[in-house]
Amino acid sequence: SLFMGIHFGMESKDYFDYCLSMNQQKKFTHGSGSGEVDYMFEEGNSDFKSRVRMSFAPEMYNDKIHKLKVRFQYLNWAPWNKKSHSDQLMIEVKTLLEKWYGGQFIKVKHPKYEVGYAKIDGNRKVTIEQQDEQFVLVSYTDLFKEKELKKNKN
Repeated sequence: SLFMGIHFGMESKDYFDYCLSMNQQKKFTHGSGSGEVDYMFEEGNSDFKSRVRMSFAPEMYNDKIHKLKVRFQYLNWAPWNKKSHSDQLMIEVKTLLEKWYGGQFIKVKHPKYEVGYAKIDGNRKVTIEQQDEQFVLVSYTDLFKEKELKKNKN
């Protein structure tokens, strides 16, 4: 499981049916990008200091999820509001994901920002990084499918 019922190997139709069902229950909304889905962490949620949007979209291989890109952002983000920048949010996202998956993420050197984080559990690789001042990017990769993709490209 990745989060909220979404998992690697989930077929495209099942994913979109699931997201539609969650939308009808008012848990997910349509995101801004193509095929993107939004989930809101409301104020008062113990995981974040203020409202946070989590936007995600899967990458499919053989019509099944093998990768998922997730962007987090504070809804009160503004260039002049340093408390709403991604370096602050990344700490909270890391704490949330450690709660969801147990254990610690390790620090990894990031090419642009000071640091990123990574964790591997079985075939699931999770990375956390700042995308820019506004967004934190979390990438989920199915390592078994990634290996298969690379093998098929050669």
